[in-house]
Amino acid sequence: MRKKKTMRLPNGYGTIRKLSGNRRKPYWVGVNPRIVLSEDLKTSMYQYDCLGTYETRKEAMEALVEYNKDPYDVKASSITLSEVYQKWSEKKFESISESNVQQYKSVYKLCEPIWDKAMKELRLDQLQALVDNSGKNYPIQNKLKTLLNQLYEYSMKYEYVSKNYAKYVDISNAPVERNEHVPFTRKEVDTLWKQAKDGNIYHFLPLMLIYSGLRINEMLDLKKEHVHLTEQYVDIIASKTQAGVRKVPIADKTLYMWETWYNNTDSEYVFCNKAGDKLTYPNFRARYWTGYMTDLRMDHKVHDTRHTCITFLTLAGINKTLVQKIVGHSGKLDITDRVYTHFEMEEMLEAINKI
Repeated sequence: MRKKKTMRLPNGYGTIRKLSGNRRKPYWVGVNPRIVLSEDLKTSMYQYDCLGTYETRKEAMEALVEYNKDPYDVKASSITLSEVYQKWSEKKFESISESNVQQYKSVYKLCEPIWDKAMKELRLDQLQALVDNSGKNYPIQNKLKTLLNQLYEYSMKYEYVSKNYAKYVDISNAPVERNEHVPFTRKEVDTLWKQAKDGNIYHFLPLMLIYSGLRINEMLDLKKEHVHLTEQYVDIIASKTQAGVRKVPIADKTLYMWETWYNNTDSEYVFCNKAGDKLTYPNFRARYWTGYMTDLRMDHKVHDTRHTCITFLTLAGINKTLVQKIVGHSGKLDITDRVYTHFEMEEMLEAINKI
């Protein structure tokens, strides 16, 4: 019986070869044919870029046809997700805030299972599994999907891939983040005090926040000139609200913590790392807060400390207007409270010492 003749492929289309030996994928596909000369310049031969190997000739032909519909740089097609992230982030991080940089870095860590996967080999089911198994709530899954989308858009721009699978990832079933702030319990605060005995100054910070009601950025932005240790108060000269510009008492029980941080470095800022660099909120949350709360098996956001202060002051029977003055809430004060009420620092210090 006469053997069926293989169809000749068009010039420049590519080639299919069956490799010798017992192979699971014996059909080799080459693309981008070009003539190269031997080292002695006496002979020439065709050279190809390898598109891949396949189990059957039919699969090999389908891959070659698909490639010729939309040719791309085969050498670049092996680029991994982590390599794309590095290239993309070099430019991206120059144009966004440090806070956004930290957010991207945080969600990128969730991509670790596919860091070494070639972009062209990733498919929707893999991306969906990555997101579904992340164990994160809706806001985090949304940020993860955003990152994947941007990596795919970058990859399409440079022809590493021809399709963006990330845009089809479904996050509609992601757990919704709790919006309410949950104060620390007395038992949890007792645990924080026990931990603070180890002398780790970062373990002081949750307590300093709870016993002052300061917003985290108000605290981290403090310069030493605005901290009055002898008089036991700090000046907040800039805040997110007009009511936030205020004097905040330093509780007796946390005074030594403030003194420790104040004398920790020669920086003009109170809260710095060992090198004297001012702590930023993303750095504080990522490097200190999250890990510390995990170690203590507590589920709290940084802002929960502020709500804890308000709760403890209220439970201690402190006048609502005085509470709002300490924490910097404008609230719904009547005109008399707004204009005529003036609390001296002594009264505010007495109030904060009751919690």
